[in-house]
Amino acid sequence: MNNCGSIWLLSPEFDENSVKILYKFKKPEFTHINVMLPILYDEIKNEFFFDVESLDEENLNCLDSGKKINEKKLDEKLEEKKDKIEILINNKKIDEKRKKLFNGDIITYKGYKFRVELYDMEEKLNFNSFWHENLYLDNLPVFSSKAFEKLMEVEIKKAKRYNYPFSLILFRFENQVGGKDKEIEKIICENIRFTDMLSKISDYEYIIYLLQSKKEYIPKIIKKLKTLIFEILDIKVEFANGIEFNENFNSFNQMIIKLYHDLS
Repeated sequence: MNNCGSIWLLSPEFDENSVKILYKFKKPEFTHINVMLPILYDEIKNEFFFDVESLDEENLNCLDSGKKINEKKLDEKLEEKKDKIEILINNKKIDEKRKKLFNGDIITYKGYKFRVELYDMEEKLNFNSFWHENLYLDNLPVFSSKAFEKLMEVEIKKAKRYNYPFSLILFRFENQVGGKDKEIEKIICENIRFTDMLSKISDYEYIIYLLQSKKEYIPKIIKKLKTLIFEILDIKVEFANGIEFNENFNSFNQMIIKLYHDLS
């Protein structure tokens, strides 16, 4: 159950205004760019949704100047106004009044891109046997998003203290991988080192942590894994990117946003 989350502004560069918590009864607002996202929570369905209908009402209020407008012309004006705003989720137009949001969705709104992060507030991590309890099944070393974020907090502190390199690679698929996730994970795990780590951070995304790896190794790894996933599963990676850690990064969120920012 994804009953909690946050929304990330992928550009401009990361600062304290780049990430906002998703609340059940309050729309996330990015005041420095003058954008309030119409994201609400449905308590009955236990899901967050993008409320296109509220934009129609907002646009209607803007258009209504006391004059009567026939229904056909009103619909045309609303559509024209929405087209100008351009609302996309994962680069596709929304054809629903209330569009359910999934973990990892990319929203394009008013010229900005936002990434949706959803998670279960009740998920528990067992830190007494962390490496065992927080892996997925099938003996594959794949961490949950929440567990991986905790690990990255530790790795960032260690890298800053001891000045050792590590890199992250992001793979994003066009559609939710669904029943193919275990097969994708098996391919990746069989082609990275035992000391590396893999996490499925959303319904569309995987992150690979490469221990003691510099940025010059990233392109070769990306090419190999993209090729194998396509040849074996006939699944295309929508995009992939990698970065090496540097001392300017203070959080995992910053690194994720930088991975996306480099592609924008």
